[in-house]
Amino acid sequence: MELRLDVNDLIILKHIIDFINSGKMVEREIDGETYYWLKQDRLLEELPILNIGGSTVLRRRLKKLVKLNLLKYHLMKKGGAYTLYGKGYRT
Repeated sequence: MELRLDVNDLIILKHIIDFINSGKMVEREIDGETYYWLKQDRLLEELPILNIGGSTVLRRRLKKLVKLNLLKYHLMKKGGAYTLYGKGYRT
């Protein structure tokens, strides 16, 4: 099965997985699954090489990675709204 990922998708995925593995991300366990808080604005700041134009485009790319089961997603609404991501079953 071809995943149809481009270089930017791979850079985003690699950065997130490396950051998860660093142990420096805020971690939450939800329904027995581990998720990590991802600040999308910070991701864009850390990866200017992407030059993707903003958070809307980033969200589309993250949604694509979730759909392909490379990442999993949870929106936590507790004292605000937080986007949490974890490793999908393909990573």
